[in-house]
Amino acid sequence: MAGPVTPEHGTTQGYNPHRRTGVPACDACKAAKAARERATRATMAAEVKAERTWYAAARFRALTRLGQLFPEVYAVLLREELDK
Repeated sequence: MAGPVTPEHGTTQGYNPHRRTGVPACDACKAAKAARERATRATMAAEVKAERTWYAAARFRALTRLGQLFPEVYAVLLREELDK
């Protein structure tokens, strides 16, 4: 009967047994873990940026519609803001 399968060093899966057993991670496993974390952060940053862009576009459309519905009030508020 074969023993337990040991994940390859230099992979994210290889990093976890180091932590579970308390053995310091080898350089290859540390590098793989760091690369995975960088990729995750980059993906999350792109998603946040897309969400902010979507929100800003919706906000701009809403302000445009308010200006069309209430042109006099919009003109007064705009002048006040430009004078600040």
